[in-house]
Amino acid sequence: YSQCSSVCGKGERRRLVVCHSVDDRNVTDDQCEGLKPLDIQICDMGSCAQGWFHSPWSRKCFPSCGRGHRSRQVYCSSPDGSQISEAKCQSKKPKQKKACRNKRPCGGYWFAGPWSECSSTCGSGVQERSVICVKKLDKKLFTIVGKENCRGRDKPEMERPCEQLPPCQPQWFMTPWTQCSASCGTGTRTREVRCMDPELAPSSTCTANKKPSQQNICNTQPCTDESVQQDPSCKDVYKFCRLAGPARLCSYPFYQENCCSSCQTYQHRKTKEKP
Repeated sequence: YSQCSSVCGKGERRRLVVCHSVDDRNVTDDQCEGLKPLDIQICDMGSCAQGWFHSPWSRKCFPSCGRGHRSRQVYCSSPDGSQISEAKCQSKKPKQKKACRNKRPCGGYWFAGPWSECSSTCGSGVQERSVICVKKLDKKLFTIVGKENCRGRDKPEMERPCEQLPPCQPQWFMTPWTQCSASCGTGTRTREVRCMDPELAPSSTCTANKKPSQQNICNTQPCTDESVQQDPSCKDVYKFCRLAGPARLCSYPFYQENCCSSCQTYQHRKTKEKP
Protein backbone atom coordinates (compact mmCIF):
# COMPACT_ATOMS: atom_id res chain seq x y z
CA TYR A 1 0.00 0.00 0.00
CA SER A 2 1.03 3.62 -0.56
CA GLN A 3 1.29 6.11 2.29
CA CYS A 4 -1.97 7.46 3.70
CA SER A 5 -3.32 10.41 1.71
CA SER A 6 -3.68 12.46 4.93
CA VAL A 7 -1.19 13.26 7.68
CA CYS A 8 -3.99 13.44 10.25
CA GLY A 9 -7.63 12.36 10.42
CA LYS A 10 -8.97 9.81 7.92
CA GLY A 11 -7.66 9.24 4.43
CA GLU A 12 -6.99 6.37 2.07
CA ARG A 13 -4.03 4.42 0.76
CA ARG A 14 -3.84 2.52 -2.51
CA ARG A 15 -2.01 -0.38 -4.14
CA LEU A 16 -1.88 -1.92 -7.59
CA VAL A 17 -3.72 -5.25 -7.92
CA VAL A 18 -3.38 -7.11 -11.25
CA CYS A 19 -4.02 -10.64 -12.45
CA HIS A 20 -0.64 -12.12 -13.39
CA SER A 21 -0.13 -15.26 -15.49
CA VAL A 22 2.47 -17.95 -14.86
CA ASP A 23 4.38 -16.78 -17.93
CA ASP A 24 4.90 -13.33 -16.37
CA ARG A 25 2.15 -11.41 -18.19
CA ASN A 26 -0.69 -9.19 -16.95
CA VAL A 27 -4.02 -10.70 -17.98
CA THR A 28 -7.68 -9.79 -17.46
CA ASP A 29 -9.15 -10.11 -13.96
CA ASP A 30 -11.57 -12.92 -14.93
CA GLN A 31 -8.61 -15.30 -15.41
CA CYS A 32 -7.76 -15.17 -11.69
CA GLU A 33 -9.67 -17.36 -9.24
CA GLY A 34 -11.20 -16.05 -6.01
CA LEU A 35 -12.09 -12.54 -4.92
CA LYS A 36 -9.89 -9.72 -6.14
CA PRO A 37 -7.92 -8.19 -3.22
CA LEU A 38 -8.83 -4.63 -2.26
CA ASP A 39 -6.81 -1.92 -3.95
CA ILE A 40 -8.03 0.91 -1.65
CA GLN A 41 -7.87 0.88 2.15
CA ILE A 42 -9.17 3.47 4.63
CA CYS A 43 -6.49 4.76 7.02
CA ASP A 44 -6.80 6.81 10.22
CA MET A 45 -3.76 8.93 11.11
CA GLY A 46 -5.16 10.16 14.43
CA SER A 47 -6.27 13.58 15.62
CA CYS A 48 -5.33 16.65 13.62
CA ALA A 49 -3.32 19.27 15.47
CA GLN A 50 -4.73 22.44 17.01
CA GLY A 51 -1.34 24.13 17.46
CA TRP A 52 1.70 24.63 19.67
CA PHE A 53 1.44 25.14 23.44
CA HIS A 54 4.36 26.26 25.60
CA SER A 55 5.14 26.77 29.28
CA PRO A 56 6.63 30.04 30.60
CA TRP A 57 10.39 30.59 30.22
CA SER A 58 12.41 29.27 33.16
CA ARG A 59 13.13 31.97 35.76
CA LYS A 60 16.83 31.15 36.08
CA CYS A 61 19.50 31.53 33.43
CA PHE A 62 21.26 28.15 33.13
CA PRO A 63 24.11 27.66 33.97
CA SER A 64 24.25 30.14 36.86
CA CYS A 65 27.23 32.17 35.62
CA GLY A 66 28.26 33.88 32.40
CA ARG A 67 26.35 33.23 29.20
CA GLY A 68 23.62 30.62 29.30
CA HIS A 69 20.03 29.98 28.28
CA ARG A 70 16.49 29.92 29.57
CA SER A 71 14.26 27.03 28.56
CA ARG A 72 10.60 26.11 28.29
CA GLN A 73 8.51 23.10 27.34
CA VAL A 74 6.72 23.07 23.97
CA TYR A 75 4.24 20.47 22.73
CA CYS A 76 1.92 19.92 19.75
CA SER A 77 -1.69 19.75 20.91
CA SER A 78 -4.74 17.97 19.50
CA PRO A 79 -8.18 19.65 19.82
CA ASP A 80 -8.84 17.68 23.03
CA GLY A 81 -5.64 19.00 24.63
CA SER A 82 -3.54 15.84 24.48
CA GLN A 83 0.01 15.71 23.10
CA ILE A 84 0.41 14.41 19.53
CA SER A 85 3.28 14.01 17.06
CA GLU A 86 5.11 17.26 16.33
CA ALA A 87 4.88 16.47 12.60
CA LYS A 88 1.16 17.23 12.77
CA CYS A 89 1.72 20.87 13.80
CA GLN A 90 2.40 22.47 10.43
CA SER A 91 3.60 25.85 11.70
CA LYS A 92 7.19 26.33 12.89
CA LYS A 93 7.85 24.99 16.38
CA PRO A 94 8.43 27.78 18.94
CA LYS A 95 11.94 27.96 20.36
CA GLN A 96 12.64 25.98 23.54
CA LYS A 97 15.82 27.88 24.48
CA LYS A 98 16.86 31.52 24.36
CA ALA A 99 20.18 33.11 25.24
CA CYS A 100 20.73 34.97 28.52
CA ARG A 101 23.60 36.28 30.62
CA ASN A 102 24.14 36.13 34.37
CA LYS A 103 25.54 39.09 36.33
CA ARG A 104 28.05 36.79 38.04
CA PRO A 105 30.87 36.05 35.56
CA CYS A 106 32.35 32.57 35.20
CA GLY A 107 35.96 32.19 36.25
CA GLY A 108 38.52 30.01 37.96
CA TYR A 109 41.70 28.13 37.05
CA TRP A 110 40.41 24.58 37.23
CA PHE A 111 40.67 22.16 34.41
CA ALA A 112 37.06 21.19 35.22
CA GLY A 113 34.83 23.85 36.78
CA PRO A 114 32.31 23.31 39.58
CA TRP A 115 29.05 21.56 38.91
CA SER A 116 26.14 23.92 38.22
CA GLU A 117 22.81 23.89 39.99
CA CYS A 118 20.39 21.28 38.72
CA SER A 119 18.53 22.37 35.58
CA SER A 120 15.24 21.42 37.23
CA THR A 121 13.79 21.49 40.73
CA CYS A 122 11.55 18.48 40.10
CA GLY A 123 11.26 15.37 37.95
CA SER A 124 14.57 14.83 36.15
CA GLY A 125 17.37 17.27 35.44
CA VAL A 126 21.07 17.55 34.74
CA GLN A 127 24.08 19.34 36.15
CA GLU A 128 26.71 20.85 33.88
CA ARG A 129 30.18 22.22 34.34
CA SER A 130 32.69 24.01 32.18
CA VAL A 131 35.63 21.93 31.04
CA ILE A 132 38.45 24.05 29.65
CA CYS A 133 41.91 23.43 28.35
CA VAL A 134 44.45 25.62 30.19
CA LYS A 135 48.13 26.24 29.73
CA LYS A 136 50.55 27.20 32.47
CA LEU A 137 52.55 30.33 31.60
CA ASP A 138 54.63 30.45 34.80
CA LYS A 139 54.38 29.32 38.43
CA LYS A 140 51.19 31.30 39.16
CA LEU A 141 49.81 32.29 35.76
CA PHE A 142 47.56 30.19 33.52
CA THR A 143 45.78 30.93 30.24
CA ILE A 144 42.91 29.28 28.36
CA VAL A 145 43.93 27.70 25.07
CA GLY A 146 42.24 25.74 22.28
CA LYS A 147 41.03 22.20 22.93
CA GLU A 148 43.55 20.89 20.41
CA ASN A 149 46.23 21.56 23.07
CA CYS A 150 44.67 18.82 25.22
CA ARG A 151 44.59 16.04 22.66
CA GLY A 152 45.49 12.68 24.09
CA ARG A 153 43.97 13.41 27.49
CA ASP A 154 40.62 12.06 28.65
CA LYS A 155 38.17 14.97 28.78
CA PRO A 156 36.30 15.12 32.13
CA GLU A 157 32.55 14.61 32.16
CA MET A 158 30.63 17.82 31.43
CA GLU A 159 27.11 16.65 32.30
CA ARG A 160 25.58 14.29 34.84
CA PRO A 161 22.02 13.52 36.03
CA CYS A 162 20.90 15.22 39.22
CA GLU A 163 20.25 13.26 42.34
CA GLN A 164 16.67 12.12 42.90
CA LEU A 165 14.26 15.07 42.70
CA PRO A 166 10.65 15.33 43.91
CA PRO A 167 7.96 14.71 41.27
CA CYS A 168 6.86 17.74 39.23
CA GLN A 169 3.44 19.28 39.79
CA PRO A 170 0.98 20.30 37.05
CA GLN A 171 1.55 23.77 35.59
CA TRP A 172 -0.17 26.25 33.30
CA PHE A 173 0.55 26.24 29.54
CA MET A 174 -0.66 28.94 27.18
CA THR A 175 -0.84 29.69 23.44
CA PRO A 176 0.69 32.85 21.92
CA TRP A 177 -1.47 35.98 22.11
CA THR A 178 -3.84 36.64 19.20
CA GLN A 179 -3.46 39.80 17.13
CA CYS A 180 -4.85 42.91 18.84
CA SER A 181 -8.46 43.57 17.81
CA ALA A 182 -7.59 47.21 16.98
CA SER A 183 -4.42 49.00 15.90
CA CYS A 184 -5.35 52.01 18.07
CA GLY A 185 -8.13 53.36 20.27
CA THR A 186 -7.91 50.36 22.68
CA GLY A 187 -8.33 46.76 21.60
CA THR A 188 -8.11 43.33 23.17
CA ARG A 189 -6.07 40.20 22.59
CA THR A 190 -6.71 36.68 23.86
CA ARG A 191 -4.94 33.37 24.34
CA GLU A 192 -5.88 29.87 25.50
CA VAL A 193 -4.60 28.59 28.86
CA ARG A 194 -4.53 24.94 29.94
CA CYS A 195 -3.43 23.02 33.02
CA MET A 196 -1.08 20.15 32.07
CA ASP A 197 0.60 17.50 34.22
CA PRO A 198 4.33 16.57 33.87
CA GLU A 199 3.41 14.04 31.12
CA LEU A 200 1.66 16.86 29.20
CA ALA A 201 -1.79 15.41 29.78
CA PRO A 202 -4.72 17.70 30.77
CA SER A 203 -5.05 18.19 34.53
CA SER A 204 -7.40 20.07 36.87
CA THR A 205 -5.05 20.52 39.83
CA CYS A 206 -3.12 23.71 38.89
CA THR A 207 -3.28 26.56 41.40
CA ALA A 208 -6.25 28.64 40.28
CA ASN A 209 -4.98 31.99 41.57
CA LYS A 210 -1.77 31.58 39.54
CA LYS A 211 -3.57 31.00 36.23
CA PRO A 212 -2.15 33.33 33.52
CA SER A 213 -4.62 35.87 32.11
CA GLN A 214 -6.53 34.87 28.98
CA GLN A 215 -7.37 38.39 27.80
CA ASN A 216 -5.77 41.81 28.10
CA ILE A 217 -5.99 45.31 26.67
CA CYS A 218 -3.68 46.42 23.85
CA ASN A 219 -3.04 49.41 21.54
CA THR A 220 -4.46 51.98 23.94
CA GLN A 221 -3.09 55.00 22.05
CA PRO A 222 -5.70 57.29 20.42
CA CYS A 223 -6.45 56.69 16.75
CA THR A 224 -5.48 59.15 14.04
CA ASP A 225 -6.13 59.00 10.31
CA GLU A 226 -2.48 58.05 9.79
CA SER A 227 -2.42 55.30 12.43
CA VAL A 228 -5.17 53.34 10.68
CA GLN A 229 -3.01 52.95 7.57
CA GLN A 230 0.43 52.42 9.13
CA ASP A 231 0.52 48.60 9.22
CA PRO A 232 1.00 47.21 5.65
CA SER A 233 0.41 43.63 6.86
CA CYS A 234 -3.16 44.51 7.95
CA LYS A 235 -5.18 43.38 4.91
CA ASP A 236 -8.55 41.84 4.07
CA VAL A 237 -8.49 38.23 2.83
CA TYR A 238 -12.16 37.94 1.80
CA LYS A 239 -14.55 40.14 -0.20
CA PHE A 240 -17.20 39.95 2.51
CA CYS A 241 -14.87 41.60 5.06
CA ARG A 242 -16.51 45.01 4.53
CA LEU A 243 -19.59 43.55 6.26
CA ALA A 244 -17.67 42.27 9.31
CA GLY A 245 -17.78 45.59 11.22
CA PRO A 246 -21.51 46.37 10.82
CA ALA A 247 -22.28 42.71 11.61
CA ARG A 248 -20.30 43.01 14.89
CA LEU A 249 -17.97 40.18 13.95
CA CYS A 250 -14.69 42.03 14.53
CA SER A 251 -14.49 40.85 18.16
CA TYR A 252 -13.79 37.29 16.94
CA PRO A 253 -10.13 36.27 16.30
CA PHE A 254 -10.96 34.84 12.83
CA TYR A 255 -12.28 38.18 11.56
CA GLN A 256 -9.58 40.16 13.40
CA GLU A 257 -6.95 38.24 11.42
CA ASN A 258 -8.64 37.76 8.03
CA CYS A 259 -10.57 41.08 7.88
CA CYS A 260 -7.92 43.19 9.60
CA SER A 261 -8.22 46.30 7.38
CA SER A 262 -12.03 46.49 7.44
CA CYS A 263 -12.22 45.85 11.19
CA GLN A 264 -9.61 48.53 12.00
CA THR A 265 -11.29 51.06 9.69
CA TYR A 266 -14.67 50.34 11.27
CA GLN A 267 -13.22 50.60 14.79
CA HIS A 268 -11.56 53.91 13.87
CA ARG A 269 -14.79 55.30 12.44
CA LYS A 270 -16.82 54.25 15.49
CA THR A 271 -14.21 55.86 17.79
CA LYS A 272 -14.44 59.19 15.92
CA GLU A 273 -18.26 59.07 16.07
CA LYS A 274 -18.28 58.87 19.85
CA PRO A 275 -19.22 62.25 21.45
